[in-house]
Amino acid sequence: MTDLIKKTINYVQDLFQSNSGGHDVDHTLRVYRNAQMIASREAGCDCMVVSLAALLHDADDHKLFATENNANAKTFLKENQVPPEMIDRICEVINAVSFSRNKGKIPETLEGRIVQDADRLDAIGAIGIARTFAYGGEHGRPLDESVQHFYDKLLLLKDLMNTEAGKQMAERRHMFLKQFLKEYQKETQMEGLRIFYLEYCPYCRMAKQAYEELLSENPAYKNIPVEWVEEEEHPEISNQYDYYRVPTIFLSKKKLYEARPGAEYGEIMAALKKALEEVLL
Repeated sequence: MTDLIKKTINYVQDLFQSNSGGHDVDHTLRVYRNAQMIASREAGCDCMVVSLAALLHDADDHKLFATENNANAKTFLKENQVPPEMIDRICEVINAVSFSRNKGKIPETLEGRIVQDADRLDAIGAIGIARTFAYGGEHGRPLDESVQHFYDKLLLLKDLMNTEAGKQMAERRHMFLKQFLKEYQKETQMEGLRIFYLEYCPYCRMAKQAYEELLSENPAYKNIPVEWVEEEEHPEISNQYDYYRVPTIFLSKKKLYEARPGAEYGEIMAALKKALEEVLL
């Protein structure tokens, strides 16, 4: 590691010391490491330009600083005797990185494509999830608003990678995002009951009466989705389930109760109550 790189790391540590959101010094160092990994697999790139641009890519982020024209980055680089031509190249890379300001634009330089990929990689995968909620919490966003950010931006990034190395690294992180969203939806959306019945069935009439009585007994049951399916009217649904008699209660494809001949009102009510309680657990 050169003295200039060490100085740049020290500089960004000081610059971001009061920032605990998604754009902190740890983010900058991860982008730097990502950029180094990608650059090692891209022949012909200027590794010093890549390294300095990665380390300084957020030094003038409009969300964090009220600077213009890369003032922080340029001042630091000038103070450390970086040649003007290299400063221009570094700033060109920095300006090509932003997602919001460069939608649909591919950086013209190889170094810009590398750093853009490196930054986008840190927005997906496990660390991307953590950063999204850290930023959302810092700005008072509800969970659902932070989750919407996955669909607005994060899930798009895999297909926007520029380099082969970036594409390969993004694939695994993208899959982790999708797994997280699937689990999040599963945990936040209450599963409902599906009850098969026949209109003329006396046991089914008892089940509906018992259900109304249970709703009056415990208002919390009203929050549970319950779908009553008349099996003769909806064979396309009933034929997907394994049962013989009605009423039959399912939670997903798990059969919770199937009425037996001679079932009494108390038995049917108890079965319904047990099924509703299972959803609430």
